[in-house]
Amino acid sequence: MMKPRKVTVNLNQCKAVARVIKGVRVKEPLYGEKFKGIAPDFYLVFSAICYDTRGFRIPGTNLHGSHAIFEALMREYHKDPRKISIEYIHRNLTLDEFRKWMQCVENISRVEERYVILKETAKSLIENIGGIDKLLSMDTGEIIKAMNKLKAFTDPLKKKIMVFLKFIHESGMYKVDLSKVIVALDYHLTRIAFRTGMISLNDETLLDRIRNGKKVRIYEDLMIRKAAIEAYTIVGNESGLDAFTVDTIFWNLGRSCCRLEYASCHTCRNERYCTFTKATFYKCEGKCPLSTVCKGAVSKEYRSLKEHFIKTFFY
Repeated sequence: MMKPRKVTVNLNQCKAVARVIKGVRVKEPLYGEKFKGIAPDFYLVFSAICYDTRGFRIPGTNLHGSHAIFEALMREYHKDPRKISIEYIHRNLTLDEFRKWMQCVENISRVEERYVILKETAKSLIENIGGIDKLLSMDTGEIIKAMNKLKAFTDPLKKKIMVFLKFIHESGMYKVDLSKVIVALDYHLTRIAFRTGMISLNDETLLDRIRNGKKVRIYEDLMIRKAAIEAYTIVGNESGLDAFTVDTIFWNLGRSCCRLEYASCHTCRNERYCTFTKATFYKCEGKCPLSTVCKGAVSKEYRSLKEHFIKTFFY
């Protein structure tokens, strides 16, 4: 007799969520105003070092999380675009200089690790692939396969590869084959998948570790994320929205409505800094748009669920 799966995808709940978000239209990429004239190297560098960004912020601004990393790199790019290039990083970038790039980010962590990963990635991209121009001469499937061999992008579920592809697609510098991509699953999307009931944990020991903020094992992380990706793929298929659009919707919901510390199921608590309403044409009704179908909106048990904890450079 087969053991029941530790994580299962709830098809009917995925379909219910899809019906709600089907009418949500994406206004613009959240970083859209930054796209003009930016070299692809910038997006690859950003994608490579953008992981474990909880608590990061730029003092004096509303920029936090991945936005803080983006802003730090953008400030350096505006000073000298040549320095945010794969060639410069491989040949010349030192740890001290990289630290200076990141010094405007409050609560920045794992700086030396990010530097080493970036250096290894740049070296491999140049020596084994032939540089970023060669990479972008490939079709989408080939890019994914090639990038998956680079240090920063070795995640078997390809989160940061999808982030890079999303950037170059939305910037207009490369037309991605949308049939080849999946959501760039991170902790925001995982949290929503748990709270909405799109995925369920059937292992009480694992559920208890997640509730108490204890680390999960690598195979458990992959198992959870695979189930969540499957759930969002169903949502995309049922709603008719591509993976990049689904990603934009739920990533911004996770940053603004369904946050780790609170959920705006029935009362908006983040109207002033909401990135969801900035990124979409959704007219806020003072509550999360998923409140009519989300299990967390009616159940404290579901609402209290949070993403699992693991230390990784995958996301």
